[in-house]
Amino acid sequence: MNELLAKFFRHYMRLTPWERSGRIYEWIGIAKLDRFLAGLFGATVVPRYKPELTASRNFLSDQYHRGRYSEVVNFICFVIYLVIMAFSLVHHLTWAFWYAVLLSLTHLQVIPVERYKRALISEWMQHPDQLTDEEIPIRPRRNPEQLKHWFYSPRPFESEKFYDKLVVDSYRRFVSWLTYMSQAESRDNAPPVNALKKRSLEYLDDFEAGTRQSEAIHWIGILEHIPFYVAFVNVQAWAALVWMIWPFYLNLWAIFLQRQHRARIMRLLLKRADSSGSLNPA
Repeated sequence: MNELLAKFFRHYMRLTPWERSGRIYEWIGIAKLDRFLAGLFGATVVPRYKPELTASRNFLSDQYHRGRYSEVVNFICFVIYLVIMAFSLVHHLTWAFWYAVLLSLTHLQVIPVERYKRALISEWMQHPDQLTDEEIPIRPRRNPEQLKHWFYSPRPFESEKFYDKLVVDSYRRFVSWLTYMSQAESRDNAPPVNALKKRSLEYLDDFEAGTRQSEAIHWIGILEHIPFYVAFVNVQAWAALVWMIWPFYLNLWAIFLQRQHRARIMRLLLKRADSSGSLNPA
């Protein structure tokens, strides 16, 4: 079954000839959406190839694997909402149907953004002489005050062992499975996007910022599903409520995983922050 799914996703995610230049996505406004989302989350956009420019090989590779993973996740979310739409129609919940349609569109819009970025990356990969080994953080580095946050900072009880007891490894294995589904070829062996790949402070700072972004998105996911729970309880749609356990698990355990990551690395980040407000890798 895994191989069949992996084969499906690898076939589905291949760029078609009309996509490979990325121009079609620029024509329909996806490039502007990409820049908007990057600005919203403080990320670095993938530039279009130009002969006079260079690009970081590691940055492009990271964006390539993240993009494929994101496309698989958002495709699966769309399928989840299709089932919710079906339940809503069966139980004559018209407003819930259209609400599910609206939420599904937020996931569908991410797919062309990721395909557009892959088209840009593919063009860069055709010019290896203009690729460097420079490390480019996805987000700007933060000072100690920005690292401390009343909501995101780990509480005293939050530790790796605490989250181990909540079986966070079950979600980590799920992410690893999704990563395998999203690989271009089975031999890629790309590490899961939630894995710590380096130990430099710059990388850890960027990684920790990413956990905050991911946690916020999953909190929104939990809150936006509350109307479905209320609606399905009111009409006693028990099968629909059982189905809703799936998105609840994905969102809540994703939050647990992000907070476990921060419990591991936040102390190190704060300890190595110097008095000038910057991270000192020495």
